Amino acid sequence: MKKYVQIYLGGAKGRGITAQHIQKKIERYIDDIDGIIMGWTLEPEIYRWLSEYTKKRNVKSYFWFPVLAEFNSIRSFKGIKSIEDTLIQSKNFDGDENFSFYCPSAASTFENIKHIYDMNFRKIEFDGIFLDRIRFPSFTIGKEALFTCCCSECMKAYETRGWTKDRIINTKYSVERGGGKGLPLGIIKYMKGRYEFENVDIAEYLEIRMGLITEIVKRAATYFKQQGLEVGLDLFTPFLAPLVGQDYREVSRYADFVKPMVYRCTYTPAGIDYELDEAAKNISLDGAFEKCADQYRKIIGYNRNNSADFMRRELETANQLSDCKVLAGIEIHTLDSLPAIKPEQIEEGVKTAKKAGVDGRIASWNILQADERNLSAFLEEV
Repeated sequence: MKKYVQIYLGGAKGRGITAQHIQKKIERYIDDIDGIIMGWTLEPEIYRWLSEYTKKRNVKSYFWFPVLAEFNSIRSFKGIKSIEDTLIQSKNFDGDENFSFYCPSAASTFENIKHIYDMNFRKIEFDGIFLDRIRFPSFTIGKEALFTCCCSECMKAYETRGWTKDRIINTKYSVERGGGKGLPLGIIKYMKGRYEFENVDIAEYLEIRMGLITEIVKRAATYFKQQGLEVGLDLFTPFLAPLVGQDYREVSRYADFVKPMVYRCTYTPAGIDYELDEAAKNISLDGAFEKCADQYRKIIGYNRNNSADFMRRELETANQLSDCKVLAGIEIHTLDSLPAIKPEQIEEGVKTAKKAGVDGRIASWNILQADERNLSAFLEEV
C-alpha cells in the first residue's frame, strides 16, 4: 500500500512553520513515505524546499489546495446563498481554518482559482495537486446547508432540469418534516453511497446539486493536468458525500486518486460522529436530537462499538464507485482539547484499509501535530 502524509501549514496566513521544523519531523521516516501533501500558505519558499527535498529522496510532492474555501480574503469570491437568498457564512475551525464556502457555478470562481495558482505556485515543480474543499458546506453550518447554493447562476442549472425555486422550497419543507414517517431527511435506506428517500424529489435535487460540484472539479482537474500534475481529491466518506455535493463516480473520472475521509476517531469536521451529531441537531423534529442521531446511525449501519467494520464497508464502497485509485484517509491526531487518538486505533485503521482492498493510505491531517508513536503506527506494515 502507498503511504502518503499530510502537512498543514496554517491556512493562507501560515503559522510560521519552517522547512527545518518539517525535516526534523519526517527525516527518520522518509524511507517509508511515498508522498507528502503540504498546504496551504501563500509563501512559495517552503514549497520550493519541499519540491527539492522530495526529489532527492524519490518521494512525490503534492500541493494541498482548497478550491471552494479559504482564499476569499485574497480574492473576491462570490459566496454561496440559501434558498431565501441570504449569504451563508461559517465559522473558523482550529483557529485559522475557514469554512466559508463560495459558489462553484460563478464564472469568477474558476478564474480566481487559476489566478491564485498561477501567481503563487505555477513555477514550483510539484508532482501533483491535492484539491480540498470541493463541496458545499455540511450541516455543521445549520439546517440550511442542504439547500445551498441557490444563487442566480446555480438556479440556472436547476431550471434546465425543471426545478423552480418553489419546487426547491417544497422539497426543503419535506426534508425538514423528515418525511411522513419522521425519519432523518426522510431517508428510507442507505446503500453503497446512495440514499433512497420517501420523497423521490430529494434524490433528484441532490443529483443536480452534485453536478455543480462535478463541473468545477472537472474544470480544475483538467487545468491542473494540463500543467503536468497528478490530481488527488479530498472527499467526505461515501455516506456523507451526496449531502455535500460530492459524487464519487463522477468526480473520480478526473482524478488520479481520491481520499475518503473515513474519520471514526476524531470529533472534528468530516469526523463520522461529529457530522452525524451536527446533522441530527439541525434536522431533528421537536428537538429530539439524540433520537434522530440514533435513527441516522441505524439507517447507515454505523455502530460506534464496531466502527472499523463501517470503515471497511465505506472504503469498499469508495473502491466500487471510483474510477481511480483510493487512498484511505486515516486520522492520526485530533485537537488538543479532545481525547487523544491512540496508536492501537491507527493500527486498526491500517488493517481495515488493507482488508478493504484500497490502494494506499494518507496520514491525516497534519503529521506535525501527531505523536511519534501514532506516526510510526500509521507507517508500519501490518
